[in-house]
Amino acid sequence: GGIDNRGDAALTRVTLAGNAASTGGGILNSGVSAELQFTLSSLSANSSTYGGGVYNTSGARLAIVASTISNNSVSISGGGIFNVNLGVVSIVDSTLALNHASADGGAGRLHDKSCSEQDLFEVGLVPAGDQAFVFDADLGGALVL
Repeated sequence: GGIDNRGDAALTRVTLAGNAASTGGGILNSGVSAELQFTLSSLSANSSTYGGGVYNTSGARLAIVASTISNNSVSISGGGIFNVNLGVVSIVDSTLALNHASADGGAGRLHDKSCSEQDLFEVGLVPAGDQAFVFDADLGGALVL
């Protein structure tokens, strides 16, 4: 993948594109001490099995601010973002667009997220054109919350 963060990192005005990994094609944010702030940046055309743009592990903290996550793809789940149980994701004034997942969560799969779907849209998350082939009626094409 593009970046494997296991500590404290801040990325501003960065473009991560065309990376591939088994988890977290663009970014793997991993571990209980991992904290990543992604600001005014872009994740695009990355690919993986889970988390084409970002894979955020249990205990890790991820903040996406005024950024775009687009055209990422996965063979299973979380085209834009895949958040593992107990990982914390904050998305503010950002766009998730044209991401693709073969199973569910084209824009993202946010297990145990820290805010509701309504909260996500109130802070300016704009999902647009994300796609997933959904095999379970309980799972979402754009977001699995």
